[in-house]
Amino acid sequence: MIDLSMAPFVNLEQGLFISGFWRSGTTWLQQSLAHILDAKTVFEPLSLNSGLIIRQNGNVYALKTSDTKFLASYLPFFRDDFNNNELLQRILFYALKSTIGGFWVRKSRRGIMESFRRRVIVKDVRIQFCLGAIQNTFAIPVIHIHRDPRAVIASLKRKNWWQWGLNELSLSQQLLKCADGREDFFGKWEKTILKYENTNIIQRAACYWAMSELYVREYGGNRANFIFLSYEDLLRNGREILRDVLHKLNPLKTYADTCPLLEASPTSKHGRQHLDLSDRIYSWEKELTREEALEIENVSNAFGLESRLYGGNRI
Repeated sequence: MIDLSMAPFVNLEQGLFISGFWRSGTTWLQQSLAHILDAKTVFEPLSLNSGLIIRQNGNVYALKTSDTKFLASYLPFFRDDFNNNELLQRILFYALKSTIGGFWVRKSRRGIMESFRRRVIVKDVRIQFCLGAIQNTFAIPVIHIHRDPRAVIASLKRKNWWQWGLNELSLSQQLLKCADGREDFFGKWEKTILKYENTNIIQRAACYWAMSELYVREYGGNRANFIFLSYEDLLRNGREILRDVLHKLNPLKTYADTCPLLEASPTSKHGRQHLDLSDRIYSWEKELTREEALEIENVSNAFGLESRLYGGNRI
């Protein structure tokens, strides 16, 4: 009710979208920016746990399947516009106005008073293939955060694969057979994608990560109002980086010398909220076997993403 009453005062032009692959620090970044900008958060409106998505049986994309295992790891693809998908466009509009219903999208808020804020930051790990449509429709900035894939996979492994349907991930079904235009992009890597189709979950998840990052890198490379951030760089130099980011978002405003990042997000596993810098960056070395780390490095190298391996090949 508070969000509905505040909706007339929410200016879409001040909205912000945060994207990134699962376990890349999206929630941490969202909450940190909400704290600095006095904004309220909307958490993953396209999740299968989101109210509007639930009422559509998880399928707002007019797909031929309603298999929740497929939809759990599905990333919708809308390159330049929403192609008459008014429902999806409406869901994202409601998200940006913070009028979308349900507890799920508000789960990361820090108290009821946050709902009175007039600026909204939306984050979703499922929007990477929709960023063109989002920016063309709503004309708002996007921040994409990326993280060392070894840390990403270690975190996914720690949090249990089944939560995102990745344990049964089919690369060909997700990337090559959706008949929505994505095959025109990912078809360039069809041979390599199929090479990893029947490999273990470590390699398939790494391949899915790589495809997501490649798409976003090509889309956002020269776009205005599009900012790439490294999770590891934020940990090391967060204050300076965020000050630069905020200046890009609003060059007419001067921000204080201190733009603090919060210590941890609500999605951090219990017992990991107070890790030191080295552990937050390199804890994957303790959680992955040597073979698993090598598999992830090989996938990254196969797609030309070796620069995303923070500190290089460490095995």
